[in-house]
Amino acid sequence: MMRPSLVLGLSLCALALVACEPGSQNQSGTQEASVGGQNLAAAVGVAISIPQFQYPEQFDLQSSRELHIFNSLGLAERFEENLHSDGTGQIALLVENYAGAGLPNWSAPSAQLLGSYYDRQSYLVKYRDLHLGSKASLHRNFRWSEQPGVVLVAGINCRRIHAHSVEGLGDFDFLAAVSNNLLLGWTAFDPLGHPTMKLETTAVNFAPNHSNVLWASPAVAEHPYVDGNDEPKLGFPPIEPQYLPPGFYLLEKRLLLANAVLAGLGNIHAALYSDGIHLLFVAQQKIVGTPGLSIISGSSLAMFATVGGIGVVEGDFPGLRAYVVGQLPMEELQTIYGSLF
Repeated sequence: MMRPSLVLGLSLCALALVACEPGSQNQSGTQEASVGGQNLAAAVGVAISIPQFQYPEQFDLQSSRELHIFNSLGLAERFEENLHSDGTGQIALLVENYAGAGLPNWSAPSAQLLGSYYDRQSYLVKYRDLHLGSKASLHRNFRWSEQPGVVLVAGINCRRIHAHSVEGLGDFDFLAAVSNNLLLGWTAFDPLGHPTMKLETTAVNFAPNHSNVLWASPAVAEHPYVDGNDEPKLGFPPIEPQYLPPGFYLLEKRLLLANAVLAGLGNIHAALYSDGIHLLFVAQQKIVGTPGLSIISGSSLAMFATVGGIGVVEGDFPGLRAYVVGQLPMEELQTIYGSLF
């Protein structure tokens, strides 16, 4: 299986990288249930309007949480995370323990995993952790329901909310505090209803001590991409995909000044699309050295992988490397990739 390039972490594609960290191949163990101990996708709820969540990075807090990334057998790699936020935009996200797929016991994270978190912590909070997008897209693309009763998450009473994908791209469950709608847990499902990724808070401290915290900083310099003005920094006019999945819209375009850290590759144009919850990244950069993938007669050899519901398609064209990354079916990602050229 292909391992996504380093550039994916630098090009706002961090959601793919933790899912692709090397882990145990032990296939023992049992399949996990979804958030809250039941699969809300199969439960009957009461229709509700679109919720308005608040997110941990909006609060002054420290929280412990577990991230579960499921493989094709339904076994989960587990990551124990420690999140600090000062409520003004500064965050720090560290991994403290790791358990391989299906393994019951925690172990210390490897140096590689520690470094992966350190380099990408801002992206993990902003892009891997779930956030709701525009109300118009949330209304068009999802049907919302709430389960009766409450569930305790980190000792806090939470509502249980389900978002059903109208286009069949995969549903979501959310756990949000009854008192203030703080999002404390979520589960993402594939189109068949199998969980692919789950995050649940295990403890929250609203009077944290940040005195020894090293706040996250971007791995490379970046800024919003300005059409025309920033093209010379790329060395090519960025290509717009001719196909997007139904309901997706452009969220933002950014320029990442990565040529100083990626030998043989130029700066990165990264476009982010969303249907309100699912994210899709399309990244492009100029090849200034020897291409890394086979190129024959102007076509490219594309490589692809799906881990934990996150798909990656990567390929080289003459003078250009392109990536398509998202929590979408692989056939959708391949179609998007093909529509670039």
